[in-house]
Parts: sequence; structure tokens; C-alpha cells
Amino acid sequence: MEKESLIRQNEGLVKLNAFAIEMSKLTLNDNYEAYIAKQLKQITGAVFSTFNKYDAENKVITIQHVEMEPGLLERVIALLGKTITQIKSVVSEETYAEMTKNIVGYRKTLHEASFGDISRPSGFAIEALLRLDRFIGIAYLLDGKLYGTSVIALRKEQPDPLKSVLENFANFTSAFLRRRKTEEVLRDSEATHIKMIANIGDVIVIIDAEGINKYKSANIEKWFGWKAEDVVGCSTWVNVHPDDLEKGKAFIGSLAGTPGAFGTTEVRYRCKNGSYKWIEVTIINLLHDKLINGFLGNYRDITARKETEAEYSSLLDNMLDAYAVHEIICDDFGKPIDYRYVAANKAFEQILGMKAEAIVGKTVKELIPGIESFWIEKYGNVALTGESVLFENFSAPLNKYFEIKAFRNKPNHFVTIFSDISERKKSEADKEKLNNRLNQMQKMESLGVFAGGIAHDFNNLLQGIFASIEVAKIHSKEEKANRSLNKALETIGRASNLSQQLLTFAKGGAPVKKVGPLFPLMADAAKFALSGSQVSCSFNIADDLWNCNFDENQLGQVVDNIVINAQQAMPLGGKLDIYANNVVVNEGDKLGLKAGKFVKLSIRDYGTGIPSEHIPKIFDPFFTTKTKGHGLGLPTCYSIVTRHDGIIEVESEVGKGSVFHIYIPAVDEMISADNNKCMLEHKGVGRVLLMDDEEVLRETIGEMLQFLGYTVMLTSTGEEAVETFKAEKAKGNDFSALIFDLTVPGSMGGTGAIEQIRKICKNTPAIVMSGYSEKGVVTNPGEFGFNASLHKPFSLDLLGDVLSKTVKTVL
Repeated sequence: MEKESLIRQNEGLVKLNAFAIEMSKLTLNDNYEAYIAKQLKQITGAVFSTFNKYDAENKVITIQHVEMEPGLLERVIALLGKTITQIKSVVSEETYAEMTKNIVGYRKTLHEASFGDISRPSGFAIEALLRLDRFIGIAYLLDGKLYGTSVIALRKEQPDPLKSVLENFANFTSAFLRRRKTEEVLRDSEATHIKMIANIGDVIVIIDAEGINKYKSANIEKWFGWKAEDVVGCSTWVNVHPDDLEKGKAFIGSLAGTPGAFGTTEVRYRCKNGSYKWIEVTIINLLHDKLINGFLGNYRDITARKETEAEYSSLLDNMLDAYAVHEIICDDFGKPIDYRYVAANKAFEQILGMKAEAIVGKTVKELIPGIESFWIEKYGNVALTGESVLFENFSAPLNKYFEIKAFRNKPNHFVTIFSDISERKKSEADKEKLNNRLNQMQKMESLGVFAGGIAHDFNNLLQGIFASIEVAKIHSKEEKANRSLNKALETIGRASNLSQQLLTFAKGGAPVKKVGPLFPLMADAAKFALSGSQVSCSFNIADDLWNCNFDENQLGQVVDNIVINAQQAMPLGGKLDIYANNVVVNEGDKLGLKAGKFVKLSIRDYGTGIPSEHIPKIFDPFFTTKTKGHGLGLPTCYSIVTRHDGIIEVESEVGKGSVFHIYIPAVDEMISADNNKCMLEHKGVGRVLLMDDEEVLRETIGEMLQFLGYTVMLTSTGEEAVETFKAEKAKGNDFSALIFDLTVPGSMGGTGAIEQIRKICKNTPAIVMSGYSEKGVVTNPGEFGFNASLHKPFSLDLLGDVLSKTVKTVL
């Protein structure tokens, strides 16, 4: 890379010298604008170059000449829709300040290079036509003020011209323009050439074969404090820093044997005040030239650049991203087989756990013997072709995600920058989880519509069968018949459980909550589910576990489903661990949870585990991998926990088992004493007004009420119930209780009936019954004028228990 840069710079220097000499010969009659544009195109190898004049009064730049291959200019004008001289770019104060400060500027698009005068569509069209990749602007300054500019256009495959060449070109041109402006006629091309050299930014020098200064341009005083006469005739090595002396002499010696040889080096040069400045020395061997008879060169002050490089090096060393430079190593056939570390910053040291001194000079195979060939091939392609790459990679040892940028900084070398994107990846994962939750909720909602549609009729049928069998047991005296009836009740109970799982997805599956501790209720559910199995269960429950407001049956169903799944995952027996503890969730800690106090219940098995591809689907309704499963168990759990304002999560690894985490909101309420009362045998007194649109239910529930000791009046609609209540009330007859069905298709249901009755009587105990509560009436009966609720199908014992509590409480 250094040799290539040296050759390019020396070539540029030769062309610049020729350009300066030829330009000095121009007269006022010559088209200097075309000449400058043409020479700039030749020196830089650009696709096209321009010369532009600046109008200081109107602050506008106008193109005077474009140097371009024949035939292309007409096509460009057609795309622009106007002639070249009509392109007038307004220069803002900010842009003007930038151009006068940095005479070489870079622009990505033609739109930017024209300061917006060329539209983006026209610019894109021209760029596509000429395959342009970037633009470089050069400012020509006269006494610090902008006189004119040039723009060159380059293609992607073309390297940027050396900045020093462009700056020297600008200085030469500026000197020429200054001379053209102040002199009417060129009188002495040699004198003008000398003046131009004297006024360029670099110090022009001629050194003889013995190292004696033959010539130093006058601006040496500006940069280093010496007057030209102070150093001419003296050894050039006197002012070179002692530490750079050997390097400087070796550099001159390498050029001495070859006429026309040139090169560049960097040394420190002593100023008159004793300080040192870094200079870039470019020398060409012209010992054979009769006029020069020495080494012609220039000194460029690069102290600021060296300081910037030092700052840049410090910045790289202290940047948070890991940065490293590498050299690719290829075999005899040019195939990448390894790469060597050239430089590394502190962040990179932390990644490898080694200091830079131990990294630099080593190959990746030496530091990471087991590295995959994939990385060497990937980086090798970057170093050899110059095609940059950007990708993401997970580092298992560091447990972090990195975004890796790799680009070529010079042939056979590449740079890598590692950015830690673990937080971003976590955010993306959280977003994916949230989307999965939303999808899950939508699936539940869809199933809820289906479940709600059939729940009412299905539970009414179950209630009819259930009640009929209960009544049959009441009248049966046969022991064998009773055993069969009990079995039938058990079967209906299982059907009812399946119905409840469907209802959990529907609007009517809202939990009937009460405040209390999760344990020992959840422990009893787990033990019951494991009865008769070869799976043992251990409990680790916090002593100070907070209370929750929950539906005992529904959360018991959650534990039951998970435990049964765990048991099935360990067909040969095994161990189940159940943990419960208090946790405080902060805002944003857990997706789907509000900040607050929660009880966390964890159920861990050590079974077969869940394949990773199945985990996103396990809460989907009807998804199952079991031959006898119906796919409602885990979806039921998900729906129940969600309706309790909690979340359920799973971790699993094939062959190691699974753990389900359940978060249920905790409450500070005390446990109601009624929660611990035992069900007592109920003895009814008085009359009950029963309303249900199903005849079989009116009859069977009526018989159950009669068995409990009540006289029953039957009605089929809400309207009929209201009229019956009014008529009996007019006769002075009261009711011990009212039991109304919630929904009556095509007629008034329970809520409408009780609303009218409460206008007449506030105190008569009222119970609502339903197989599907769509408005929360079953879960919150008091808000709708009822005193209690019954969920179909219900047993005789449950009916008696509700009546015992309701009638006694109200009367």
C-alpha cells in the first residue's frame, strides 16, 4: 500500500510540475478554464472535471467549462434539461466557510456537489449514465477568498487521488489565477514559475548529491522560521531530528542510484525556535537534469495530521466498540488460510481476554486453534476483494450478540469493528414475545366466539342429565342402580370439566375469585393429579407467601393440567418440583405484567422436554403431539392465567425437562372468614320461584328443590316470572328465594326479570344460574340485583349450599 501510494504521489508530482510549467506559458488569449479542467482530469484520471467561477456579489458558482469524453456532454445536457452555463449553484455562508477552510472537499452525489442546483432525479440519471460513485471539489482561493472551484467525478473502481496532489494542484492553480488577475501580460514564464512555487503551501527544495541545500523556497520562513539564506549552503541533515536522521539518509540513498526515482517519507524538522514539526518529504532524483542537478523535493507540514492521527489512535484505543486490524495470510495459490493481528484496541483486548502485546503479531489460529475456516474465508474475501461485510453473530463464551463490520483498509489487510448489540437483540426478542402474546390472545378470542356459541345449550343439556340422575338417586332404593347412577354422574363430571375448558376461552369463562392463599389448595391439586403414578412431588413454598384473589377451581385446573403433562413426560416415573415465592415486578421487567407484587408458582419436571419448534405453539388451541390429547390443556392454562391478570411462561430443553412459571397478582386483603366455612346440610322452608326456558330443567331442578324442602312455582320466561311474582305479592304471598336462568332466547332473561322485581321488592333472595355468563353476572351477581349465582351443571349439594348461605343471609 505504501509503495503504491508513493508511486501515485510521485506520478502526481511529476504531472504537477509539468502542469505548473505549461500553465505559466498561458497568455490572456488562451482558454485557461478549459486548460485547468483538462489538466485536472488527466492528473486525477477522473471521468469528468469542471472549472467553475465564483460570483462573490451574488454568492453564486457558475460552470465555465466541462472536460468530458466526446458525445457524453450532449447526453448529460439532455438529462439536465439546460445548458452547462445555466447551472448556477448558490453558496451558503456555511458552505463558503467550509470551502475556504478545507480546499479539498468530498461529496457523495451530484446533487450535493452542485449544492442542490442539480435535482436529485437528474443527478441520479447522470450518475447512472456515467457510472459515477463520488465527487471531489477543489476550491481556488485568492488571499483567503474564494475565486473559483473545480469538481471531478470518479467511479467506484477508481481510487481517490492523493489529497496532497489535489491540494498542490489547487495551490498551483490559485497562484496562477492570482497572477492572471494581477498581471495583464505574462512577461517571463520562468520568473512566474518561480513565483508560483514560492507561493504554494509546500516548501520547495533542491538538495545536491552531498546533502547540501542548493535552494529553499521563501515560504520556509512562514512554516519553520528560517529565511532561505539561513539554510542554503548548509547540510540538510542539520535540522533533521536525531531519531529520524538514519531513516532520512537511507531514504535519499535509496533514490540516488536511479535517475527519476522518487519517494516520500516522514521526519521531524527543526524550526528556528528550536521546536520540531513533522514534515512529509517528497523527493525526485533529478541529478541528471542539467537545470536542477540535484534532488528536487517539497516539505509539507503534517504536524496537525500527525496530532490528529495520534488523537484518532487514542480514540480508537478508547472507543467502546472492539476494533482490530488484521493481515490476511494466503497459501501459494492465493487462498486465505490464516490471518495475523496487526493492531487492537482495549475493547478488543477485553473480548479475547488478552493484552494487545500478546495479540499483535499472532495469527488467529495461534490464539483460537479451533476457529472455523468460515471466518478466515469470509475475512479473506474482504481483504482480497475490498468488499465490505456487515453481519451479526452470537458469542457463546461471552453470552453476547455482536454486530461485526469488516472492511479493507489496504490490500491484504482488513479491519473489524465489534459492536455489542445484546440489548437490541433482547428488545427484538421481547417484541417477538409480545407479538406472540397478541397472536395468542387473538386465537383465544376466536375460539371464545366458538365456545360461547355452544356453551349455553351444552351446559343446559348437562344440567338436565345431571339433575335427572340426582332425582333418580333420590327415588332409587337399589344399591346396584345407585352405583350405576354415581358412575353416570362421574362421567357427566368429566364432560363438565371438558365444557369448562372450552368455556375458559369464552367470555363466560371469567374466574369467580375470592381472596386466599394458593397453598395448600394448589398442593392438593398436584397431589391429586399424581395419584397412582410413579412420579414423586416435592414442595418448596415460601412461609410468608402473599394472598391472591383467584378462582380456586380454575387455578386448580391449571396445576392439574401442567402436572398431568409432566407426568406424561416421565412415563417411567420421576420427580416433580413445585416452588412458590413472592416477587416484585418493576415496570418493563416482564412483558404482559404491570408493575406490582406477584406470587410466582414454578412447576419443574425432568422428563422428555419440549422441542424448540413446538414451544411457540403449545398454548395454541387444539395443538397436541399426543395421540389421545385434545389440545385444550395448556391453552386452558394460558387463558385462565391471563384472566387472572397474570402470565405463564415455559422453559424447556429436550432430554432435560421443562419448567412452567406462573405469575398471579398478590393482594393485601385479609381472608374472609366465610371462605373457611364447611358446607352444611340444607333444610328448605317456603316457596321458590324458578324460571328456566328448558322444560326438562324446570322439572328436574324443581324436583331437587322439593327434595330440599321447598314448594316450587315454575315459569319459562322472565315476563312470566315477573307477572307471577306480582300476582303472588298482591295475594300477600312471599317467596323464600327466586332462581332465574340468565338467558332465555327470544324473551326476557334473568337480569331483566330481577330488575323489574327489585322495583317492587328489594329483599327477596335471588339466585342467577347460567351455563355461560357473557356479562359477568355469574361472577358478580350483586351488581345486577342478585344475591348469588349457580353455574350449570350444578349438583344437589351445591344447590343446597348456595340456598343455605343466601336464604339465611337475606332473611
